[in-house]
Amino acid sequence: MPDELTGPSPRKVEMDSNDAYFLVWVVLIFVVGGAMSCGWFILDSIREVHQRTALRSDGREVIGEVTGLPTGRGTEYVKYSFTFKGKNFWGEARIPGDAGIVLHKQDRILIRFLPSDPTINHPYAWEWSVPLMDAVLIGVLLFVALFVVVALIYSRRERNLIREGKTVPGVVTNCIRNDGQFRVKYEFRTESGILMTGSSNSKDSSETGACIWILYLSNKPQRNCSYPVPGYDVLG
Repeated sequence: MPDELTGPSPRKVEMDSNDAYFLVWVVLIFVVGGAMSCGWFILDSIREVHQRTALRSDGREVIGEVTGLPTGRGTEYVKYSFTFKGKNFWGEARIPGDAGIVLHKQDRILIRFLPSDPTINHPYAWEWSVPLMDAVLIGVLLFVALFVVVALIYSRRERNLIREGKTVPGVVTNCIRNDGQFRVKYEFRTESGILMTGSSNSKDSSETGACIWILYLSNKPQRNCSYPVPGYDVLG
């Protein structure tokens, strides 16, 4: 048995410096990027809510004219213009997908706008809806949050296994190359004699039938791995 595994548990464990830096940077990039995107989305949503409220309470209607139509597949915004106090103003809005609206250039369209700030405007009869990009952003944010949580949980579980795991010999049953490393399958017996199987990544190839060392949790022997564990060092 390796000397560093003969001492009492919990063992002192540290991540390999390269893997530790990589994990820290990944978490920082995803957390900071996700936080910035989420902050932008929240601020933009708050701005839209304020605009909707102001238009409904203080808005005024005016007849506008369609100046631009969707130009390609997936483009759902229409552009329009209107005049207020002798000045021209412009706007654009997403066409409701379920309204069956057909528009042409120079069509008349009823616009609701704020007299105090005519740049805040929206077609009167159209409901505000969540644009596709906002829906995509929400999905990306949820994916980022899930990715970070899963990565942290996995890292903590693996570290705990190395710190607390029982050490027993195991036998390699198969070994295949997997993304620059090797995926080793093995079987072992717990200290109580129960036969278990498992698999984990390894930096080195192992021949079928070779003896290796296995770490497992005594209360959950299905949680196990071969030793040494890539990315982690046990301090003797």
